[in-house]
Amino acid sequence: MKRSYSWIVWFALLVLAYGLYQYWERQKTGRFEAMLLDFIPSEVRALTVSQSGQPDCELVKNESRWLLSVRHTHETATPSSVDTLLAQLREIRSSQIVGKSAKAWDEYGVSPSEATTICLQFYKDKADVCIHLSQAQPLGDGIHSVLYARLGGLKEVFECRSPHLPVLVSGYHAFRQRCVTDMPPVQPLTLTFQNKDTTLTATRHDSQLWTNGQGDTLSTVAWQPYHQLLRGFCSDVFADDVDELSMDSSWLWSVSYGAHTLSCYRDTTRQQPYIYHSTQFPAVWLAQPSDSLYQILTHPWEKMLEYAQ
Repeated sequence: MKRSYSWIVWFALLVLAYGLYQYWERQKTGRFEAMLLDFIPSEVRALTVSQSGQPDCELVKNESRWLLSVRHTHETATPSSVDTLLAQLREIRSSQIVGKSAKAWDEYGVSPSEATTICLQFYKDKADVCIHLSQAQPLGDGIHSVLYARLGGLKEVFECRSPHLPVLVSGYHAFRQRCVTDMPPVQPLTLTFQNKDTTLTATRHDSQLWTNGQGDTLSTVAWQPYHQLLRGFCSDVFADDVDELSMDSSWLWSVSYGAHTLSCYRDTTRQQPYIYHSTQFPAVWLAQPSDSLYQILTHPWEKMLEYAQ
């Protein structure tokens, strides 16, 4: 009987030791945390993002699409950007309260003048939910960040672990279509370049073979980087203020691929003088200051023209 009792005591001690070990492991890894926002993403009908130094943006769900409105810009948000943000907001975990009054807001970057404020509106009879987020500091795992947050009208400031949130860095641009080309890997692919003086044609048969309009083989050294850039030409700088009706006078060249055309314009009065636009994504106008990028986009055609002469 005593032996049985001893085994019970030893087993209880082992369970207690294991429980303490798990507790301290959670404390060390930061996993002993609480969900800050608990909501069902499919019930969100709209959200707004307010950020110091940027115009407020609104995203409204329309069937399977999210419509983005910022100042005079009205366009469809990229398909996954809003859904990803909603999922990431649910993953924010609070580890401790670091401030209990409005005096702490400035210290932790969650005051109205500093924070990024995201407000969610729901389909059902449910009150709006707002969260105020500070800038984030990346953790060593390359996936998560540490930031500070407060909820709605509450005064408390929470220290949180969060996935990387692009909206904190890019604001409303995080929801926008950033690319003017999305070229499928079809073969053969024929590209037609046109400027005010000439028209040239190049065909990509595979990764090792390019030919011109006369069937002559072209060097892949120049054409492969060009093709890689053209397949997904993207930028974080938008030219929303362009006057589309007057752009013809600034036109430099166009490249046609399949049913679409990428055009380049130059406006020397702008800080970002090169402007790119395509018929594939007609709502997007991108701006670039880079002469080196421009040269990558024109160099193969210039070499072809030299060879022809």
